[in-house]
Amino acid sequence: LTEIYLGKETSVRGQLASAVRENIPVVLIMGSNELANGVMTMKDMNGRQQREVLLPNVVESVREVLRPSSGQTGQS
Repeated sequence: LTEIYLGKETSVRGQLASAVRENIPVVLIMGSNELANGVMTMKDMNGRQQREVLLPNVVESVREVLRPSSGQTGQS
């Protein structure tokens, strides 16, 4: 399921708060800095971690976050 934020809140902080309220598991942020660098900022809303992901790797990175835990550790 993909959702694009179209609400009235314009701050990133407010939009992230909306994602928490809606139980959105992963948020992708594409601002002018990200665009210039060919990346997206990916925020795992459950683990509260974020990282930059190269555009060609976004889909696989989101899949990794959404994939049920296999009990293995050490890979990210």
